Amino acid sequence: MQQATETVTISIIVPVYSGERFLDELVEQINLIRDQWLTNGIGLLITEAIFVMDAPKDGSGEKLNTLANSHTWLRPIELSRNFGQHSATVAGILYSSGDWVVTLDEDLQHDPSQIETLLKRACAESADVVYALPEGWVHGGGYRDRMSRLVKSLIARASGNRFVKHFNSFRLIRGDIARAASGICAQSTYFDIALTWFSERISTVNLKMSDDRYKEQQKSGYRLSTLIQHAKRLILTSDFRILGITTSLSASTFSASLIYGLWILYQRFLADNPITVEGWTSLMIALLAFGSVGVFILGLIAEILHMSMLQLQGKPTFFVVNRSSDPVLLREVEKLTTQCKS
Repeated sequence: MQQATETVTISIIVPVYSGERFLDELVEQINLIRDQWLTNGIGLLITEAIFVMDAPKDGSGEKLNTLANSHTWLRPIELSRNFGQHSATVAGILYSSGDWVVTLDEDLQHDPSQIETLLKRACAESADVVYALPEGWVHGGGYRDRMSRLVKSLIARASGNRFVKHFNSFRLIRGDIARAASGICAQSTYFDIALTWFSERISTVNLKMSDDRYKEQQKSGYRLSTLIQHAKRLILTSDFRILGITTSLSASTFSASLIYGLWILYQRFLADNPITVEGWTSLMIALLAFGSVGVFILGLIAEILHMSMLQLQGKPTFFVVNRSSDPVLLREVEKLTTQCKS
């Protein structure tokens, strides 16, 4: 077995809720990659695979504890109750220590062997985050696939955040960015939006994915209410462009109302054919004045509330990132590429 002089460490995070029948194969696949890297002297090391037990409804907990006895790198952690996949992922990342973090689903729709592909893309694009995009429909083109794409597309357009449509639970993230984003996540914070607060070096790679559990059972792991909550969190965290221009629009409305009011006064007192309806001029001036002031104040309130919401959700003023290990990662990824060609 060859030994690499320098090593880039990788942590894998897997939320677990009902994955008992998949865990043996998933752990075996991770172990296979880990052993291949060690055997071939690749300076990439999966130091830990953190399986977050989110109050699983099957025997996943017992299965993981058994697997941990024969795999020292496997770390099961248990949440006090069911918090959902999003929160379980955040919790697992906070327990991680790797230079890079990979998040996977429990049901094998994300192939651990593709971690190499994500790492290669990170090097090629100098990226801090790499999302795996599915080629085709993951769940057979059902409502979950279509609604997910529709909601992400609409929010991407409304917020101006071009990364929203790429969000996926199979991702590679620079470790310090992953932990920083997880650390500021409140209950309503969408983790992937939080990642965009720390870095815009975000790339994607197309991979084949298939949710065989869904295709077999014709039943999604998400209830409709869960998907709605998922979309709600995404909306609340997104920085919508319309709110950024609310104050400008209200100021424009105020100016237009002022000009129109002056025109009405001119028509009432100076024009050749003055307005003769008693009280109409006074009524219109009052409506325009109070209406425009009201719109302006509402615009200010909306913008202040949105800024306060982002501050409560932990949006940072700045963040210092450490990319000093990138040359080592590039060198080791080049080794992987050379070995694949040979």
